[in-house]
Amino acid sequence: MIMPLPRRALRALTISFALVAGTAALASPAVPVDRLVPHIAVYDLSLVEARDRAGIRTINGRLVYEFARRDCRAVLTYRQVMSMRTGEGQGTSLDFRSVTDEADTAQSFDFEANSVVSGTDATEVDGVAKRGNRGLIKVELQKPEQKSADLPAETMFPTEHLRHILGAAETGAFTLQADVFDGGEPGDTSSPSVTFIGPPKAPGSAGGVSLGLELGMDKLRRWPVSISYFDAASTESEQTPKFIFAADLYENGIAGALRLDYGNFVVEGRLVSLKALPAGECKQP
Repeated sequence: MIMPLPRRALRALTISFALVAGTAALASPAVPVDRLVPHIAVYDLSLVEARDRAGIRTINGRLVYEFARRDCRAVLTYRQVMSMRTGEGQGTSLDFRSVTDEADTAQSFDFEANSVVSGTDATEVDGVAKRGNRGLIKVELQKPEQKSADLPAETMFPTEHLRHILGAAETGAFTLQADVFDGGEPGDTSSPSVTFIGPPKAPGSAGGVSLGLELGMDKLRRWPVSISYFDAASTESEQTPKFIFAADLYENGIAGALRLDYGNFVVEGRLVSLKALPAGECKQP
């Protein structure tokens, strides 16, 4: 479960970041896609820390993440709603939604997203990415405008990236570098990323898995994972991430409590609901 998309929607909230470029993808094993369990997870969001001059006093919200399997494809449906208040009592709201559809073979990736800030400032992204000759990726964007872009063959899609992170964790690797394309705003660029993987935690060791007992979560290993995302186009010398996603990542692809670092404020997500979904059929030709 990897969720970088909302970092772009939050640009409308005038968040400033120092950015970095030039992280290349490194080879790593990938776990089989059927290791990932289809599920719906719901997280309650709250403010952990407000840095610099953000002025944010409270954040409340909810994040709903659905991972489904349909016809040999991973379908991710994501919704994040947040309400923010400053010390002067002023409020801002964010409603971000996205749906992505990724082939198990990582040969194609459909994406669409919509973000609304304070009920009026709407941004839409819609397009498709396909691998062609030599694995090169062609992105065809319909919204916010029609245009195309080319991405290197080593670029990963989100579920592909998740499978490589779990594969790296199982081999005892501590880091994974990869350029990731998730279809988020502006819709035609990938983001260099660096994943840091902590030592594995034993099954059942204070993981807060009571919600997932029917999924056998208390019998699974998990790893503390932190993924930093950067801007490939930046020429700044300071290599500061623009978004950091952190969580305990279980070997079935489900994330426990979340920590979402947007640069000048940090939000935590407490898992409040977890439901298994049908596995779906995949008949390879």
